[in-house]
Amino acid sequence: MQNIDKSKIYKIDSKQQLIEMIKQYPLIRILTNGKTVFAWEYDVANHDEVRNAFTEITDKFAAYRIDKGRLLPSVKIDLPIIQKFLNKWFPDCWYGKHIKEYDSHEGLPLFQKLSPSEDFIARCWELKITAMAQPHCTLDENYEWHSGKFVLFTEDNEMPDRLPHAHVCVNINDKQYKGNSLRSVAWADKYKSIFSVRLIDYKTAEQYTPENLIVEEEVEKDCYLNMPESDKTELVRLLNKEKTDLWCHYLLSNGDDENE
Repeated sequence: MQNIDKSKIYKIDSKQQLIEMIKQYPLIRILTNGKTVFAWEYDVANHDEVRNAFTEITDKFAAYRIDKGRLLPSVKIDLPIIQKFLNKWFPDCWYGKHIKEYDSHEGLPLFQKLSPSEDFIARCWELKITAMAQPHCTLDENYEWHSGKFVLFTEDNEMPDRLPHAHVCVNINDKQYKGNSLRSVAWADKYKSIFSVRLIDYKTAEQYTPENLIVEEEVEKDCYLNMPESDKTELVRLLNKEKTDLWCHYLLSNGDDENE
């Protein structure tokens, strides 16, 4: 074990001190039991070296990283400690009241005061990234969209270099699939896109099959490959059912006037 410079390991005295550290260093390490926090720049020492250097740090302290304001586990996730940590140091954080919504893949954004969908919409407005989105599925007697597990969306004003595609979406609360909220303000709090599928020209005789799908922009690696066969079957059925509508709406909404 190397000797570490203990003067560079800070026992945090105030929320402002911790915030200033997070702003100063893009990546820091912390050890915390929820109430007490030791923090330092990432390259100064590893967690075990700091544990051994301070007798005050017991085995009840959990190790985390803070990467540009996002709390990430270094070994394992200890939700009770995270809950205590948020309650004391980041009481305005939305996840403090919704700790079970924490996604360890993305980290926990400490400065996020809104729900994930509300935060996404706010950032879209701030960056002027908005799009109209059209669902392709069945409208029932209560004017609710229904297509089973999946809803297919096409969006307006897609990037001009993207070939025609549809976003395969599930309900925003679906725990089976990880996804990103749609860019549309009208739908971002209801549906999330798990990947997109390249569209087949409706004028061809070709049908979608589980084997010929060109899957793009997977939020979770190998999402389609790892899907249950029943979900693949349902998705292909829906794509074939909406084939003509998907193709025509995409082109009409993204600058192809000759299809009007």
